[in-house]
Amino acid sequence: MKRKIQRQVTEYYTNGQVKMVVEYRGNWKSGDFTVLKHYDYDENGRLLKFKNQFDRLDFLDRNYKKVINLDKKDYKNLWECALAINKIVKIGELDFSVDDGYKWAVKYCTINSNKIKNFSDLKKSYNDAILSNNKKVIKFESNY
Repeated sequence: MKRKIQRQVTEYYTNGQVKMVVEYRGNWKSGDFTVLKHYDYDENGRLLKFKNQFDRLDFLDRNYKKVINLDKKDYKNLWECALAINKIVKIGELDFSVDDGYKWAVKYCTINSNKIKNFSDLKKSYNDAILSNNKKVIKFESNY
């Protein structure tokens, strides 16, 4: 039996544009898959073509600080989503602000399958978690 070819978006630019799509066969969630091809896009959504694999790796190396990559996109509450954004921005030393990350999350993340209304909700929830001494947030903030 032939396995169906599927696609998975793996990275986004902060403006919401898809950066990389992986074409694969198998089960993405279990990790039992074979990558067939990568599709890379610029920040304006144009498909990029490279002369060779070295040019592609050079592009990826130059642009890694502009990319958001979250495996999980549905959270139990706002502060968990905000913490995930803070982690990728601060630990990854990315070329965008936490607020830009929150704005991205409004487009692509959910809280218990419900859309996030405004990026300021994430900001407020994160600050409230700090004020209420949330252990996970405090531990992260004390390290970064």
